[in-house]
Amino acid sequence: MKLLVLEQNELVSKIYKKIFEEKKYDADYARNDLECLERFDKNYDYVVLENSNSGTLEQKIRKIKPDQKILSLSQYINSEGPSELKETRELIEKPFAVLTMISSLELEFTNLHN
Repeated sequence: MKLLVLEQNELVSKIYKKIFEEKKYDADYARNDLECLERFDKNYDYVVLENSNSGTLEQKIRKIKPDQKILSLSQYINSEGPSELKETRELIEKPFAVLTMISSLELEFTNLHN
């Protein structure tokens, strides 16, 4: 599975790297929206956005690839939150269990390739 992960916190990014390496995922990382867009290409299975303002970035990614699978990690699920997030296909509330994220990625990936 090929991922592009947006994570601003360096410590959390290191945790993701360790977990994704163990799972044998091919993951690229970005620290901000601009870096994420610069690294984005049409060959990612998932883009993982860890950002409360991910709605605008998600819209830009969808202009490049409308059917891109995006997993947004957000603290806004149980509140009104930004209206842009309502269009996101998959949301996982923060804080979250890493296993929840991995399970969500693997289930969707398996369904797409079967």
